[in-house]
Amino acid sequence: MCGMWIAAFLCSPLYFLIRKKWGAFVINSILYLMGWMTIWIFGVGLIFWFIGIAHAIWDLNIKVARTLMEEQAELIAKKMKEKQE
Repeated sequence: MCGMWIAAFLCSPLYFLIRKKWGAFVINSILYLMGWMTIWIFGVGLIFWFIGIAHAIWDLNIKVARTLMEEQAELIAKKMKEKQE
């Protein structure tokens, strides 16, 4: 999981490529390329880079939260089953 955080922060298109989210990959790649092409214009590229990173980290946080909720639901179901037996 740590590798996903690093990929999301350093190279956000790579994060979406690993997760096989093709639409997000294309959008994020465009943002990433625009960021690199406009970095020399008074740092405008940093804005595009930041938007791409925010997009990847937002998606990763949703994935982590969903996984935690599923684990919690499984534990609750297991405890309820134990009480019924």
